[in-house]
Amino acid sequence: MMSRGPRSLLSLAVGVIACAVSLTISSDNPSDPAISREHPPAARTGSSSAGLMIPAPAPLPAAGGAAVAPFDDGSSPSGTDTVIGCTSTDAPTSVASVVVPEDALSRSAAPTPRVTAQVYTFDDGGTEFTERIPPSDWSPATATDAELQFFGYPARPADASALSTWTQNWAAGYKATGVVYPCSGEDESSGLVRSAELDSYNWSGAVAEGGGFTEAYGMTTFNNGVGCSAQPDSYANWVGIGGKASVGKLLQNGFWSDHLGGKSFPFWEAINPNHDTGTQPVSLSGIAFGDVFTISTTYDPDTVTAHFGWHDVTSGVQYQLVTKTSIDGYSTARYWDGSQAEVVDERGKIVDQITTLRNFGSDPWTRAQVSVDSGNLVPLRSISPHDGFFMVSNGVKISTPTSGTTTDAVTDNWHGCGVVNG
Repeated sequence: MMSRGPRSLLSLAVGVIACAVSLTISSDNPSDPAISREHPPAARTGSSSAGLMIPAPAPLPAAGGAAVAPFDDGSSPSGTDTVIGCTSTDAPTSVASVVVPEDALSRSAAPTPRVTAQVYTFDDGGTEFTERIPPSDWSPATATDAELQFFGYPARPADASALSTWTQNWAAGYKATGVVYPCSGEDESSGLVRSAELDSYNWSGAVAEGGGFTEAYGMTTFNNGVGCSAQPDSYANWVGIGGKASVGKLLQNGFWSDHLGGKSFPFWEAINPNHDTGTQPVSLSGIAFGDVFTISTTYDPDTVTAHFGWHDVTSGVQYQLVTKTSIDGYSTARYWDGSQAEVVDERGKIVDQITTLRNFGSDPWTRAQVSVDSGNLVPLRSISPHDGFFMVSNGVKISTPTSGTTTDAVTDNWHGCGVVNG
């Protein structure tokens, strides 16, 4: 089993512009549309080039391992070098049948029969999770308000437009809820907070900024990518809340692949300035490469819990883990930074090395949405300010975002593997 290293929180060199700006990011492909950067009047860092605010290079970790080419095109090994899943999974510590608490206000004069759930409890290395599995004939489309709350779904909105979004995200195509099994002893890698407040060596994607963010949501594909000749390599696509380099807190979940471990799996991770859980692999029965998923990270300040959700749109099966009020001995609140929420494609860390970036082609995120103060989900790029950011390796862009035709769409585009630790 490989060990994970400590995170690096890095800063930008300083150059200041103090006026309001609206910026356009150009990708390496001139035919790509652009993604808008909007910022209120604030001090900014970096240097200007051709009208684009280019951040000064962030300090990078010292180079390590074998020498690699300045730029790796990702031609080797093949895309079949990873398999889905983990060697073994944790068994639940308990499984109980629980009748969903009745809420008379949410029921009609002729109430429907009450619903019985199967509640699974897992202890994954000191972090307890609960999973509430509804019966096979249950559906969020016809559920009562009390049932939605019990099973961890957002409340059904009254507003027609918000209800349409809610139905698309949570009810359309639903077939079943699956059990999420934590993997045993496979904490082999680590994601990272963004290495700089703008462009960085590890993140590419789009972020909404401001405050009070309690949910990040997006539609993506389970894609293991093509391996890089320079190893180790990795690729993760995920949604999350937090991740500022200056704060060092992050809640996230999504998918991870790497060649060194030879595995691809769904994962969750929690980071605070004193502790990083590392990527925590989980097993979702029946998923396959190429499946389309919506994924969601939610923090509930009322219950001090984190919710990590995966909805396999291809199969119609939903999965959700809910933490207790602590993760690895720290209050779950210690991992929450509501100042930003994002959709990201990332290269992570294995054995204290920043990896190369597996060739994922492109990742056309849709339904990229965020919630503020537990309110209705809204398009990420409808939030002002919002940012798009490049991933850079030794001064070369290896992944860049472009905007979609709607404010809930953004595509990350792979350009190269980059170099290890650069």
